[in-house]
Amino acid sequence: MNSPLYVIFISFAYWYTVYVFGPYFMKDRKPYSLKGFIQCYNIFQIVTNFWIVFNIVTNGGPFAAVWNYCEPFDQICGANSEKQIEILWWGLCLKIVDLIETVIFVLRKKVNQLSFLHTYHHLSTVVFFWVLIRYFIHGFLTTIAMLNCSVHVIMYLYYFLSTFGPNMQRRLLPFKKYLTLIQMVSIKSHLSIRLLALIIVLVKTGTYSIYIYVQFTRYCTQLR
Repeated sequence: MNSPLYVIFISFAYWYTVYVFGPYFMKDRKPYSLKGFIQCYNIFQIVTNFWIVFNIVTNGGPFAAVWNYCEPFDQICGANSEKQIEILWWGLCLKIVDLIETVIFVLRKKVNQLSFLHTYHHLSTVVFFWVLIRYFIHGFLTTIAMLNCSVHVIMYLYYFLSTFGPNMQRRLLPFKKYLTLIQMVSIKSHLSIRLLALIIVLVKTGTYSIYIYVQFTRYCTQLR
């Protein structure tokens, strides 16, 4: 997936499916339930995100990458650098799989959940993640991936349990505010890590990382 053509094609296919083909296909159809598929999808997300977190933690110190931002990737990750790169590429594949969620919204006619922020978040994550792995590979990305996937394990576990009907949803309701809090803390943690990376680069080299600056700005646009 080294060629940008893959990402361009995926981005176009995503946009076309969500905003053109999907609405046209569902125009005269009733919403699909997709309960079984959604349950399987949530289980897949729980297992895969946990696998990524486990591999990042067991193959190097992810937090050390932030404090040693100016150091080469191989020096930070040591003998596990190739394994960490492989994990990051699997992480990118998982972000592409995440695009399915928007298609589910279309097939279920959940128009209220199909916001610009939702589509922007999913699509920009794929694009920026690919650019970073392809051109700006650095150990600090493992820290971001570990935090992100850890939150997703909790998030998809909540979504999975909520598929078991109104009674379960009522039991989960008290935990919903904590899930939202965890998600917001995660976003702000990402911002803090990128800000810290910018400061470290400025202090150590007197320059700044364009990519980190762009990513920092991108996350700021997702805060409301």
